[in-house]
Amino acid sequence: ESGCVEASIAKATVAAAKKRDASAIIVLNNKTGSNLARFVSAYRPDVPIITFVSSSKMARQLILHRGIHPVVGALSGLSFHKRPTLAIKYARAMGFISPGENVVIVGMEDEDDEEFGTMK
Repeated sequence: ESGCVEASIAKATVAAAKKRDASAIIVLNNKTGSNLARFVSAYRPDVPIITFVSSSKMARQLILHRGIHPVVGALSGLSFHKRPTLAIKYARAMGFISPGENVVIVGMEDEDDEEFGTMK
């Protein structure tokens, strides 16, 4: 069932990026086994997918998927709500986005044994 939820969120993310003419999609994973970046990649957006992961092993696995640019450890230890601002700063520093451009930020998080997705 989790894969179905992630696939739905991924499809909506790519549609929102296209509609808003976004320069990038930022995927924030708060859980280790999340496949959200892979699902977003499967819908083949025309913009880069920047995802923040906790391990280099995960980064190596994700880099095989179309358009995914993994960043290791940059957001580790931060609460889910503080991560978008810092993620945008990293994406800007890496040259993926410029000031004034639209970005779609999406993530899955766990809270009280329930998971839910967020898109901004």
